[in-house]
Amino acid sequence: MSCVIALTGGICSGKSVVAKKFSDLSEKISVIDSDFISRTVTQPGSIALHMITKYFGSSVLFSNGSLNRSILKKKFFLILKIKNGLKNCYIQSSEKKLKKL
Repeated sequence: MSCVIALTGGICSGKSVVAKKFSDLSEKISVIDSDFISRTVTQPGSIALHMITKYFGSSVLFSNGSLNRSILKKKFFLILKIKNGLKNCYIQSSEKKLKKL
């Protein structure tokens, strides 16, 4: 029987500490580190980094060509906030039109 446990939480919430404790329990417990995977697939010259830069612009890169995750996070959530705001405006506008019918 196998079991999958996902650890989630904010920055400095202890995910890595808990993952290490799990892996120390037994050799049969595998830990998949999504932070490591993310950093690996977004290395300078990678397809993923090229796609991110194409969408968000070169301001998400440090001068050495590596990903500035802090800037990417700010841009990502700004775009998400704008999209959600537009969606909410559209929904409210549609509801008003429907009420008039």
